[in-house]
Parts: sequence; C-alpha cells; structure tokens
Amino acid sequence: MRVNGSNSLGTGPAGTGPASETQKVSGSDVTPSPTVASSQAGAGLSATLGKISQALSFFHTEHAARVQALTAHYQSGQYQSDAQATSNAMWEQAFSI
Repeated sequence: MRVNGSNSLGTGPAGTGPASETQKVSGSDVTPSPTVASSQAGAGLSATLGKISQALSFFHTEHAARVQALTAHYQSGQYQSDAQATSNAMWEQAFSI
C-alpha cells in the first residue's frame, strides 16, 4: 500500500495548497448561510401568518356579531328583507368567481 502526501480533497500537507490559504471577508461581502436565510424567511412567514390569523379572527368576530344581530331582529319580527337586494347580491357572488 502506497501513501502519498495529499488527501482525497486535493489539498497538500499543512502549509501548502489551497487548504492553508486564508480569505479576507469584509462585513459587506458576507452573505448569510442557507440556515440563517431559511430561519429569516421562516420568521417572515411566521409574521405574515400571524397577521392573516388576526385578520381572520377579526372577520369571524364581526361576522358572528352581525349574524347574532340579524337573528335577534328576525326572531323579534323586526327584520325587513329586501328581495331585490338579496337577488342582486346572489347574482354578484355567483358571477364574481
């Protein structure tokens, strides 16, 4: 078995070859590692999902309050429906898709 001075990566013994070279890195030339970039993207996604959750929660609360108010009006006999407005809203919703 024969052993030579270079390893499988193609670098020579200590002090020779690419392994011993150093690189200067300035603060502006440094790019985040994929792990850091992924965690930053994950944090941004998390913040966006939090905002969506808040918006849906607000919508749900507003919708529930409106349904409760309409239910109370209907049960008390005070609800007056507008057939034309209902028909228009149904057509608009059907063709908005």
